[in-house]
Amino acid sequence: MAKNAGYHWDDRFDRIVTLLDGRRVRLRWIRPTDASLLREGFARLSETSRRNRFFIALKELPDHVVRYFTDVDGVDHAALVALSVPEKGLAEQGLGVARFVRSKDEPLTAEVAVTVVDEVQRLGLGTLLLGTLAAAASERNVEAFTANVLWSNSNVRFWLLGLGAEQWHRLGDAVVCSLGTSLLANRAAERSRIAA
Repeated sequence: MAKNAGYHWDDRFDRIVTLLDGRRVRLRWIRPTDASLLREGFARLSETSRRNRFFIALKELPDHVVRYFTDVDGVDHAALVALSVPEKGLAEQGLGVARFVRSKDEPLTAEVAVTVVDEVQRLGLGTLLLGTLAAAASERNVEAFTANVLWSNSNVRFWLLGLGAEQWHRLGDAVVCSLGTSLLANRAAERSRIAA
């Protein structure tokens, strides 16, 4: 993670947010020490959620993928995690991850991916993660996200459409769309004001 490199959204970012069902969730940047939380969260994804995220039905995350997902630089590859706020006697659990990877060919663009465990899907967590990540990306001179979505994943296609996704292109079983980071960040800020 970018160590306080003059960014507002730096390694100190740590925020408690509230989901639509009233559940409190902690958002912060991912760390290499989050490998076990990432694996545990992945294990709680349904087969459908795994296929929707990775386009194949993975049984578990290989070690090299876990390292890639958790050891990020915070500028060209950044990832936010959503964690449960543990109650007495309960351990912290991973609930979601949103990441972007800047394009080497088009540095103002980054590929984005969001994953939320099944038990908290449709409670606004994906939108919170994506909007927060967009604000950080915008600060890092990323103007647009591209998202790859399976055509069969109509829930996410319609979610992205509602968030302002445009320039849809079909590529085999998938579609690719574009989302402006400023628009997403503004919508996330508006939602935070309403929830406060």
